[in-house]
Amino acid sequence: QSVMAGAVQDARKSDVGAGVPPRHSVVKLGYRIYYNLRATQNMVFWSRAYETWEDTTFLVLKRFTPNKIVLDIGAWVGPTALWEAQVAKEVIALEPTKAAFEEFSAHLEVNPGIKDRVVPLNMAMNDKDGVVHISNRGDSMDQVVSSASAPGTNLIQTRSVSIGTLRK
Repeated sequence: QSVMAGAVQDARKSDVGAGVPPRHSVVKLGYRIYYNLRATQNMVFWSRAYETWEDTTFLVLKRFTPNKIVLDIGAWVGPTALWEAQVAKEVIALEPTKAAFEEFSAHLEVNPGIKDRVVPLNMAMNDKDGVVHISNRGDSMDQVVSSASAPGTNLIQTRSVSIGTLRK
């Protein structure tokens, strides 16, 4: 059985309630994290890898984030921000790409218990406020590029913000 077929089978076992988009969950370090089945291009990640992904990182987060305000830079589709919101006072999550930010926002919507503790921002962190060019595949390899004319890339412009501006 292929990995994708297994992910689709997992999706069919999702818990769908009235008025809630189709979702499935994964338990990571004792916390149930939901992901939106309609929004994810990363279903294999959520259903097969997330539970054990970056375990050491999450042990550090478990130790240092309870009841704190957390800044998640490069939130991608939400794997750390959704977990951090389980224990943190508030999570400010920056994701500069449109593709990943839309998926992250959809996952946030199916996590009503934590939604109010997450501030999702579709912007990049930079040393100054402005605009940057970034690839927009929606995967974990998206990156800011120095030139809007970089060959072979699907680039978008996104707002960038400094830490000074975020602190205001």
